[in-house]
Amino acid sequence: MVDGFRMVKVVNWSVFIYTPVFFKLYQKFDLWWPKKTPLHVFKKVLSASALAIPTNTIFFGYNAAYPHVVDFVVGNSDHVPYKEIGHKAMKKVDDDLITTQMASMSLWWPVNACNFAFVPGTYRSVWTSAWSIVWSTYLSLVAHRDPEEIVTSDGEKIQRREEGPLLSNNLKG
Repeated sequence: MVDGFRMVKVVNWSVFIYTPVFFKLYQKFDLWWPKKTPLHVFKKVLSASALAIPTNTIFFGYNAAYPHVVDFVVGNSDHVPYKEIGHKAMKKVDDDLITTQMASMSLWWPVNACNFAFVPGTYRSVWTSAWSIVWSTYLSLVAHRDPEEIVTSDGEKIQRREEGPLLSNNLKG
């Protein structure tokens, strides 16, 4: 069954934040490294990958806060559980940022290598948007995964650690 709220949340992220931000960055990369040499393509791919770390981190915060946006916008900020949102986002970062970044590199390194080596600048937004659908689907699955269990590649369900590798005891409290 399609979860309309989840779909709107991820589409908003992709259409209004992710794709426009990276499209502008790609334009800057073309100014800084204008040639399509292997070195310039490598610098662009590596830079985009490095910038994906804070972008993916922000996504987890965005995902935690999104259900409360309406309360905030209409002035009911006293109903917004800021501490809970922060805790939820930090837990998600702790649990999933490393694997999300590895998945990001697996997808975006080859996509961006083709993007910067072969796709003319005027068509990069189309190329990036097409692959953003794949990436947004992945992010949605990660963002909505049960925080208590992990499903391995062979379908086995295992319990998550009490703490993730990045923040460990910082979340207790």
